[in-house]
Amino acid sequence: MNRKIIVPKTYDGRFDIQISEDKQSGVEIVKLPKRAFNEIADRVLKIEEQGFKKPERWDSESYEDGIKAFREVYNLPFARSFGAYAEGSRNPEDLLGYTIVMPVEIAREQFVNDDGTPSDEFHRVSKRNEDKNKYVWTFDVDKSFQKQGIGTQIMDRVVEEARRDGAHSLYFNFRVKPRDRFAGRKCNPPLAVIDNYADTGVTYFLQRMRI
Repeated sequence: MNRKIIVPKTYDGRFDIQISEDKQSGVEIVKLPKRAFNEIADRVLKIEEQGFKKPERWDSESYEDGIKAFREVYNLPFARSFGAYAEGSRNPEDLLGYTIVMPVEIAREQFVNDDGTPSDEFHRVSKRNEDKNKYVWTFDVDKSFQKQGIGTQIMDRVVEEARRDGAHSLYFNFRVKPRDRFAGRKCNPPLAVIDNYADTGVTYFLQRMRI
């Protein structure tokens, strides 16, 4: 069942459906194909800009580097991306939230120091069932649409797909503070505290969510 969202007056996206500022519309969660990258890349960077400091963003060095970094993760083997759109629209400007999820074993290959050792405490992520358990690389909702259940709806889709693959756990790196709950679901206590995650100067918390 689709939840309802309220379109804020500050939103400047272009809905393909007719809607007034004080009306409501449903949200659709869709799997984003690899070929959709060029359509959504700019929109994703704009959403990220709202919630992350410069050192943490894809485009921390430049817009071009941001697109390149995002593309590399988006196209990782077995990585899946999901987007939340206003119901009836597939306009990239109407992308309200997104996530990228991948098997733990694929993520593990990315968290490696120059000397080959695991980076950012990723060795604390269990290797058990790592071909099926998932790592959530990024997860964000447009600031104008937060606290309306969109993140929960995205997470429900992620969990549904992960369970279908045989996963029992999702792993996250949460910024600034640990989470007891995220997107409507309970999180385990942190596996590790990372004081300088990915050389950003920001503290992150590596956590597990049982599904």
